[in-house]
Parts: sequence; C-alpha cells; structure tokens
Amino acid sequence: MKVENLNTVLFNPLFTSNLILFFLSGTKNNKIKTELIYLVLPILYNDKLRVKLSKCKSSSSLKTFLSDDDIQIALLNLSQQAKDYYKITNTSIITLSNYSNIQISDFIKISQKSILNYNFEKDQILREYYKSAYYLGLIFSKEDYKTIFYKF
Repeated sequence: MKVENLNTVLFNPLFTSNLILFFLSGTKNNKIKTELIYLVLPILYNDKLRVKLSKCKSSSSLKTFLSDDDIQIALLNLSQQAKDYYKITNTSIITLSNYSNIQISDFIKISQKSILNYNFEKDQILREYYKSAYYLGLIFSKEDYKTIFYKF
C-alpha cells in the first residue's frame, strides 16, 4: 500500500472533519479563533493527550490539562506537528463546510444546527475521539487564544 493511500485511510476527511465539528461544538458560542483549529488534529491524534482529554469534565481548564509532566512532554513537538497536519486540517475544514454551516474569518463558527453530542456515538473508540475533541474545544474556549499559544 502506498503512503498516500495509507494517509487517506488514517486521516479520512470525513472523520477528521467530524473531529473538528465536535471541537467546535464544545466551544463557547460555537466559535474559536481560526489559528487554534490547526492544533486540534495533532492533539487528538496523540494517544496520551486524547486519553487525558477524554477524562476531562466541564470544569476542566488548560491549567488542569497541562498539569501532568507526561502531557507537557507530549506537547513538545506540537508546533512542528501543526505544520505537518496543516494540509489535513485544511482538507477537513473544506469537507466540514460541505455538510455543515460554518463561517470562517478571524473566528471559525458553526451554526446551532451543526452542534453534535458525543454521547450518541455507540462505538467506544469513536466516542473517545469525539469526547476528547469536545472537551478540547471547551478548554480552549475558556482561555484567550494568545495564552493558549504561549502555554503550548
């Protein structure tokens, strides 16, 4: 199997666009600074970070998320990973815009009709991904975007 085909399977645009949609569903007012969207997939595809996010609660914050040393180590290459995931994220946003009403400017915003709830997913693995995306959105929306970039 070619690397291109393997990437298509691992980073299926429908799946990655759903991750971004769940991320946006977790944010306040269903919007987030556009630049932050490029951190979503690198964080969610990291097993340690995703598992930690799946155990978060609505009271979780960026401080509680970053409190573990293993998490800080996992975030060391986040800048490079964001560059590596740039094309995949853009493809995901384009795919998302085909089936959901999103507005893109300084902020990415979804309409109320597009909000999803991870509890309706029956598959446990997908539920973990979707729940992690939702709580990442919740955590990011509690902080100023400059603070998030500074801490990461």
